[in-house]
Amino acid sequence: MRRSFFGKCLLLTAIFAMAGFMTQINCPTLADAKDVFKIGCPATLSGVGASYGEQTKRTLEMMVPEINKRGGVLGRQIELIIEDDKGDPATAVRKAREMVEKDKVNVLHSPTYSSSALAVSAMLPTWKVIDVSSINGAGSLTGSKFNKYFFRPNFSAPMEAKMISAFMKDSPYKSFFGIGSDYVWGRSSVGMFKGSIEKMGKKWVGDVYPPIGNVDWATYIAKIKEAKPDVVYTAIASKDAVTFYNQAQEFGLTKETQFVLAILNVAEFRATGNAMEGFIGCPRYPFTYDSPKNKAFVDMYLKTYKLYPDMFDGECYDAINFMIAAIEKAKSFDADAIIKAWEGMEFEGIQGKFVMRACDHQAVRQGFMGKAVKAEGYPHLIPKLLKIYPGEEVVPPCGKDTYED
Repeated sequence: MRRSFFGKCLLLTAIFAMAGFMTQINCPTLADAKDVFKIGCPATLSGVGASYGEQTKRTLEMMVPEINKRGGVLGRQIELIIEDDKGDPATAVRKAREMVEKDKVNVLHSPTYSSSALAVSAMLPTWKVIDVSSINGAGSLTGSKFNKYFFRPNFSAPMEAKMISAFMKDSPYKSFFGIGSDYVWGRSSVGMFKGSIEKMGKKWVGDVYPPIGNVDWATYIAKIKEAKPDVVYTAIASKDAVTFYNQAQEFGLTKETQFVLAILNVAEFRATGNAMEGFIGCPRYPFTYDSPKNKAFVDMYLKTYKLYPDMFDGECYDAINFMIAAIEKAKSFDADAIIKAWEGMEFEGIQGKFVMRACDHQAVRQGFMGKAVKAEGYPHLIPKLLKIYPGEEVVPPCGKDTYED
C-alpha cells in the first residue's frame, strides 16, 4: 500500500513537472519511509529459561518509551520486535532471519541462551546486521567464533570464572565440586573454574552436567554429598536453579557445603525464599551497586514494575544505551560506520565504566562478587557486594575463549 502511494506521488510529480507547474505535492519523502529504528529481539519467553528472557523484555519495554520521549535515535523513534525463541537455537535463527529479512530491523539483541546466540551470530556476516549481547556468556562468541557484527558489553562466563576463582584463591576452602547445565555456558563455566582451581593446587573432587529441564536432583545431590566438597560451584540457570537449590536445602546440602554460583540472581532469590542465604557468586549486575546512575535506574525500575531489577535487567540497560551512544557517535545507521565508532569507545553506565575492545568486541568492565543476605526493608534476599574487580583483572586475552588459552 505504501509503495503504491509512493508510485502515485512520483507519477503525479512527473506529470506536473512536464506540464510546467511549479507546485508542491504533499507526498511523504523517502526519509519518512524510514522514520523508525527497529530492534529485533529473539528471547526465551517460555520454558526453563523464561525468567531470564523476561528480564530482557521488561527492560527493553521500560527504556524504549523513555528514549523515544527524548527524540529517539538520531531523530528516529525506536520500534521493538520481540519474539519467543523457546530457548531453541533453530527457532532463534528462524526468528532472527524473519526480523532481518521481513521486518528490516536495524539491529538485533542477542538471544537468551548462548547456544542460540552462537547460531544467530554465525549468520551475521550474511545479514550484515549488528547483534548486541546483554546476557550471553560463552567465551567463543568473542573468541574462536567471533565476527565483527557481534558486540558483548555484558559479563561473560570466562570473566565470572576468573573472578570467582580469584576470590577463592585465599579462601580456606580446599575441595571443590562443579555442577553445570548440559549446554555451552554450563559446561564452559564449570570447565574454566575447574582449570583455575586445579592450577591453585586445590582439589577438584568431581563434576556433573544435568540436562536442561531436569526435575529430580536427588541423584546429583547424593553424588555431591558422597564427594564431601568444601564448595559446590554451580552454573545452572533460571527454573533449573530454583528446583536444584530448593531440593539441595531439603536434603541438607546447603548446610554441609558452601555454594558458589556463576550467577547470583534475584529471580532465584524471589523463588526460593531463604534457601540461598549465604550463597556467594557473581551477580553480573547487582542492583545494590552504589552509584547515582544506578540509583536512578533502580528507582525507575521500581516505579515501573514494583520489583528490584535483576542482573540481566541492568546488563540490558547498559548494553542498549552503549549501542545507542555508538550510533550517535557514528551519526549513521550503517553497520560498518557503527562498528568503526563503537570500537575503542568508552561509556559510563549504571555499572561503571565500559571500554569496547576493537579486537574482539568484548567490553572491558568491572566485575562484582556478592553474597546473598537478608536485609531490612527488602522482600527477598539481596546481593551484598563483597568485592569489585577491575576489568583488566578478569577479561580474557583478546580473541580468546578463556583467560587460560
